[in-house]
Amino acid sequence: MFLMLPLLAATFSIGLPLDSPNPFRSGDRIDFFGDSITWQGGYLDMMADDLQADPRTRSLQISLIKRGINGGKSNDLRDGCQNLYGFTQAPFAEVLRQDRPRAVVIEIGINDVWHGEKGNPPAVYEQNLRDLVAQAKSEHVSVVLATPSLIGEMPRGSNPLDTKLDQYAEIVKKVGLSAGSQVVDLRRAFFDGLARRPDWRQLDRGVLTYDGVHMLPAGNRILASAFEAGLGEVLKGRTEPQGLGLDPKAMEKLHLVPWPREVRLRAGLLRLDHATIRVKDAQAASVAELLAGEIAAKTGVRPEVVQGAHQGSIELMLRPGLPSEGYWISVDRSVSVTASTVRGLIWGAVTLLQAVEGRAGHLVLQRMTILDAPNRPYRGLMVDVARRWHSIDVLKQCVLLCHLYKINYLQLHLSDDQAFTFPSSHYPAINSQNQHGGPAYDLSELRDLVAFADRHGVTIVPEMDIPGHSATLNRTMPDLFKIRGTKPYEHHATINFVNAEVLHAIDIMIGEMCDVFRSSPYFHMGGDEADIALVDQHPDFQKAMKSLGLPPKGQQELFRRFIGQVDDMVKKHGKKLLVWEGFGRDANSKFPISRDILVMEFENAYYMPADLLEDGYHVVNASWTPLYVVNRHVWPAKKVYEWDLGRFGRFGSLYPITEWFRAPDVRFIDGAQACSWEGPEELEIQNLRRLAATMSERIWNPESGKDFDRFEPRLNSTDAVLERLIHSVNISTSELDAKDPNGFDVPCFTKPLTIRLSSDRPGFIRYTLDGKPPTAESSTYSAPLTLNETATVRAAVFDAIGRRNGFESSMAFYHIAPHTLNLAVGKKVTVSGGTQGGQIPELAVDDNLDLASSWWAGPAPQWLQVDLGKVFSVNRIEVFPYWDGVRYYQYTVESSVDGKTWAMIADRSANSTPASASGDEIKIAPRPVRYVKVNMLKGSANDSVHLVELHVWEVAKTGIAPVSK
Repeated sequence: MFLMLPLLAATFSIGLPLDSPNPFRSGDRIDFFGDSITWQGGYLDMMADDLQADPRTRSLQISLIKRGINGGKSNDLRDGCQNLYGFTQAPFAEVLRQDRPRAVVIEIGINDVWHGEKGNPPAVYEQNLRDLVAQAKSEHVSVVLATPSLIGEMPRGSNPLDTKLDQYAEIVKKVGLSAGSQVVDLRRAFFDGLARRPDWRQLDRGVLTYDGVHMLPAGNRILASAFEAGLGEVLKGRTEPQGLGLDPKAMEKLHLVPWPREVRLRAGLLRLDHATIRVKDAQAASVAELLAGEIAAKTGVRPEVVQGAHQGSIELMLRPGLPSEGYWISVDRSVSVTASTVRGLIWGAVTLLQAVEGRAGHLVLQRMTILDAPNRPYRGLMVDVARRWHSIDVLKQCVLLCHLYKINYLQLHLSDDQAFTFPSSHYPAINSQNQHGGPAYDLSELRDLVAFADRHGVTIVPEMDIPGHSATLNRTMPDLFKIRGTKPYEHHATINFVNAEVLHAIDIMIGEMCDVFRSSPYFHMGGDEADIALVDQHPDFQKAMKSLGLPPKGQQELFRRFIGQVDDMVKKHGKKLLVWEGFGRDANSKFPISRDILVMEFENAYYMPADLLEDGYHVVNASWTPLYVVNRHVWPAKKVYEWDLGRFGRFGSLYPITEWFRAPDVRFIDGAQACSWEGPEELEIQNLRRLAATMSERIWNPESGKDFDRFEPRLNSTDAVLERLIHSVNISTSELDAKDPNGFDVPCFTKPLTIRLSSDRPGFIRYTLDGKPPTAESSTYSAPLTLNETATVRAAVFDAIGRRNGFESSMAFYHIAPHTLNLAVGKKVTVSGGTQGGQIPELAVDDNLDLASSWWAGPAPQWLQVDLGKVFSVNRIEVFPYWDGVRYYQYTVESSVDGKTWAMIADRSANSTPASASGDEIKIAPRPVRYVKVNMLKGSANDSVHLVELHVWEVAKTGIAPVSK
């Protein structure tokens, strides 16, 4: 059969909306290779009928070429055949060179099973498939693989050949995952089709086939629909298998996050009375020890690790044939976890950990088969250790969070305006004036952290934020880094990135970091929000622009050149550069940004995601909404579950008004990253545990993101496992009676709250409520605690001589107090100018103390004025500058009756006390006031000023509590 057909996008079931781009091109040729099912060609006739109906694509001539071999097996297809049942065909590679197809469909395997001893055993069948895929790839031809369908229409498992057919179907999926080829699960499609047919009477033929194998029209329709869908996906550049891993019954029985690509349940449970984990090499042994300890933490039963020829109830094996992060689990009479890399083996062990249960001193597992690999290679979590100090222990807890949910990269934001936390041997002065609440790390503890992460399958990616967000460098070594003498202000956070000595220093520091974070394939340079507005006034920049033939205001070109210079520095260490989306689209630039750079799209402001992808960049989706966490600003898991890899949301404090952008083609979106900014260490796990887990599921297996109600029980179950792995004390309450006013995922209460602490570790539980970490001298827990206001409970177990047993536990509870509206809420505001993005002035009078709901402006100084609408008698004003525990603001407050004559009522122009959530209360003698003006003079963190809220209180209302802080 050789069909020249017009293409129909609407009825050609490729899963595309009518307005989606058509993945087919004029003149496409598609080869269909297979056995007698393809040789008969009934499904191809149906595809021809489907393709002929749409006038929109009649100008496209698509060739469907039938290459089925009657009675053919996988080796006949690969090697060709002579007079097989009267049919002759050239070897696969020769046919490809003759036909020159854009894609091939390979439907083969029924005869490999059906022909018994004359067929092909599993290992031979697998190698034949691998050869076919490799030959197609060598000719640059895309591949759609199909699992064998059925031999007999009996219920699954009742046919003697079903077990073997299932085994061969798993081989197809494994080969497809390994090769990055599209896989169509015909076996599942046919059993689903039988289950939907009311005329199916458990006969072995007559519904979909006329003899149990060869197709009736209903069977051909299933084949046509499945191959249409598979072709549509592979021509879009996607390789996710169709319809795999979404068995609702399996999701109910197995609480796994992220959900694997393919799960097949078997009947019954496997009970391991004396569990052992068997390994054959040292690499697998390290994974086994890790798994044994984690199973013990979850169940109380620790399997013994044995090596060599010992019998093992659980076997961990490293063998070639799977993707780098893929794995294969089989639970039947024993358990085997197979992978081709250590990381893949770790992920398989994590899935086993999530699935195993402890019962009366033994382990129990559902009998099953799992074939799995991630959809995207980059699954990240970022923690900001530069603005708020974090202990190594907390970072290890973050590693364990990543480990449990197969998040393979943990990025550390090591430098910013507040601190430079990496210890530089060449430039120790940069660590001397950190303002983030703690010291810089030392090399030994960072190397220990890297080793800990590597053992858990997590790679730590270092970030040095340059050339902006670098006030620490300017503060500690101004003679080297600072851009001096510009007017009307000096760039306090941007370094002199054209100076040769600065470039040399950056090169040295990058080398220092790469030496510590050796296992990371990436280095992150930041590259965002660099204020370079005035650098053209500086001689170094003027000289650089002149020598490069740039215009006098060519600083953006110099910025782009600097990114390329850093890229060269990073490549010397064998690493790939990561940058925040901080450069713009400029096709005419003298300094094009290399397409080798991986761009983290976060702000959707400088270079739009669709433009980045169209221009050939690979992208990581790190968009503000819903992947950013800032203190209390934590999007609920349901919001993350509604998101997908191609959606990018701009910054906003309210989810319903988020401005969204859609990338029409996600092929070059390498993954996603959740980012935690400015939060104290004690909030990291609480804030990230559900959000990061949900993000991981959405990018590991996008096909699973269908029903949050099915996902949430799985999330709750794995979250309980996480609790066992990372916390020594369980912090619980059953009395939360409120929700966060903005819908964020944080625990809130209005009435006195009872907190209970418990632990199964030996020792004494000690706790604090003042935000400080617990020590051996902290209060000993003896009875439930009562909270009447917002507080963070931090607790740990200590032995009799004061040694801590396990990691610390912490949890913040937010009190929602009754309040009345202050006079400024919703009133007219005016500002001096300089408002940044969506941080509009009205957010400073919206009765919302969330940090995201604030007015931002720059450069300083800036002022904000509120008109109360009429004159009130005022005796109290509250000012809430942005707080992070470190930064401080200098400002004055004035009042007026007519908006012309002003009186100073507060002067904090010399303030150096960090801002806090309590704000600044200004009490004054009662006075008539209509206008209140806040003159924001300076912020310690950068050139901008940030006002979260302004409260104005009337004398008569002072007895009513203001908004909760």
